[in-house]
This record gives sequence, structure tokens and C-alpha cells, in this order.
Amino acid sequence: MPDHQTTDSPTDRLRAQIRYHDHRYYELQASEINDADYDAMVTELHRLEAAESRPPPSDSPTQAPGGRAAFGPVTHPEPMLSLSNAFSEADFNQWRQRICRELNDPSPALVCEPKIDGVALRLEYRDGILQQAATRGDGAIGEDVTETARAIPGLANASGPAGPAQGSYRGEIHFPRTAFAELQESRKQQGLPPYANARNAASGALRRLEPG
Repeated sequence: MPDHQTTDSPTDRLRAQIRYHDHRYYELQASEINDADYDAMVTELHRLEAAESRPPPSDSPTQAPGGRAAFGPVTHPEPMLSLSNAFSEADFNQWRQRICRELNDPSPALVCEPKIDGVALRLEYRDGILQQAATRGDGAIGEDVTETARAIPGLANASGPAGPAQGSYRGEIHFPRTAFAELQESRKQQGLPPYANARNAASGALRRLEPG
């Protein structure tokens, strides 16, 4: 990783590092670190800022969206929240204890399922026609990717047993493993660099200037 412009403050140095990785991930689709390492950096920044006597600046990665909106900002009618992280058994046990207290139940039933590692989208439908597709962004403001989302089979028009889709839906755009392997091989044959992971590929596909 190249050197960053830093100050004497560990908090400022960490902010600069996170901004660098945000730029690599959101704008270049070429991440240099894995999700766990990135999340650990953000968690540490939260801890450092909470220990300071002054509030964090408005441009801190903990306060602002990670990357610039490439296709125009979209304000979500309701926040698109994300899952919290647990990096250890102690983290999980602390979460479970909190759930038990809130439910007033010493042993609630828990359900575990795999998480699809893709790009979260909010889809707005009217009479079965896709009106808008927006990424999660920072949870409050995402970016408009409607035209590229319409190119994904099944999204431009949607209906179910009750008729044409209406209202707001949340989903995850992702590459299945076989499709991602085919994409990587295609890029190799074209002399293009491979994507770091399937989520970067999905993010890059949504930001194509030519949706077709």
C-alpha cells in the first residue's frame, strides 16, 4: 500500500487509510484488503473517535458515505441498515446476551443462514415496472443505478401470485460462483486484470456507463 499523507494524530492517520481504501473499493473496484481487515479499521476508528473529547469531523469515514456517487445521489425514504460484525466468539456471546435481555428469554431460538456477498439495492416498483434502483451507500444516501439494474434479467418487470410488483423491495446483486469464474476467464483472455472478488465485480457491473 502506498504511503498516505498523515498527521501526528493516530486518528487522522487511520481516517486517511480508510479514505484510501474507500477510493480503491468504491471508485476503482480494486480493493487491496479483505472485508474483515477493513471492518476492523472502521471499528478501531469508532473507538478512537469515541475516546476523544471533541466530536468527529463531518468528513470522517464514520460520518460520511464511503465513495462518490457515480450516477447521482438518492435519499432513501427509510434507512437501509446493514448487519453488524462479530469477529470472535466473545463478540457473538455479547450479542446473544443482549438479545436474551431484550427478549427476556434465556435461550431464544436462533437461525443461521449464509450471507450473499454482493451489493445491496433498493428497488421501487409501480404496476410491475421498475421505477428506480439505488445502492445502499451509507444507509441514508445511495446512488442511482436504475439503468444498469434494468439490464439484469427479471428486474425491469416483476410480478408474483398477487399480481404486478408494487412498492419498495430490498435485494442483493451478486455473481454466482460459476458466472464469476466465467467472467474472470473472459477478462484474462482479453488481457484485462481480474476482479479481486465477486462483490467488486458486481459493484463494477452496476457502474458501467453502457448498461447493455
